[in-house]
Amino acid sequence: MQPMIYQIRIKGHLDSQWKHLFEGLTITLEEKGNTLLSGPLADQAALHGLLKRIRDLGVPLVSVVQVQPDETHSYRSNKKKMNDRAKTALILGMTSLFMSSPLVMSLLGRPILLFQNLGFERESIAPPLAWILATITAVAYVLYTMKSIPLVLAKQKEISLFKLLGILSALVGGIVEEVFFRRWTMDMLMSRDVDPILQIIISGIVFGLAHTAWILFKGEFKFTFPAILSTSVLGIVLAILYLVGGRNLGPCIFVHVLINIVIEPWLMLSSVSGKWHPRSNTSR
Repeated sequence: MQPMIYQIRIKGHLDSQWKHLFEGLTITLEEKGNTLLSGPLADQAALHGLLKRIRDLGVPLVSVVQVQPDETHSYRSNKKKMNDRAKTALILGMTSLFMSSPLVMSLLGRPILLFQNLGFERESIAPPLAWILATITAVAYVLYTMKSIPLVLAKQKEISLFKLLGILSALVGGIVEEVFFRRWTMDMLMSRDVDPILQIIISGIVFGLAHTAWILFKGEFKFTFPAILSTSVLGIVLAILYLVGGRNLGPCIFVHVLINIVIEPWLMLSSVSGKWHPRSNTSR
């Protein structure tokens, strides 16, 4: 006997901690605030067992629909869709893989000049003021992000491979991006006799635009200006730190990595899903 496919809709968005109770089913968080559980069930006993688990969670049941054979294409197409976490993991994974190449070359004994002396050697360490300002900057930006995007705050206790990927991308991105946006960009401008203030502004704006390109691609223009502004301000502060530290990348890398370790992969997940709150429609 072929298992039948059911679509069970419950009220509210199902928390990720209960996902294991519905293994084998596709969980879709709908825009109207409900959760749709879709998938095959062997028989009526399996259906009643599933409904009992829903009842035990105290979640109101909205509807139970047995999908007819000619409707199964809808279930299959939904199952094939890459959820938001998978998309985020793919973006972070591919980006980290691409950016890690210069770091790998350094480890293999073929260092690139730009990636030499990143500012952590004892003889070239930045002055204390730069490290103090770096710490204040990291704390302030993390708190700002958590307030602006509640999803980032809500996910802080999650420990998973997804979070591990976020930490990896934070380490790689923090180093490579600072080498590019601070050392390469600002030193190139200095070599062309550009005023330090203008170096700071250009570095910050380029940093902001590069980190908010996803908004333009998604067409979410109402978030464009605030995102570009906040990220550009961070870029400007990092550029100031670079000069305060005597063009030493150490404090800049410290800030960048620390911020990303805390807010990623949740910031990227909110960007991919377009949702900022933990109860928003974000695929799990």
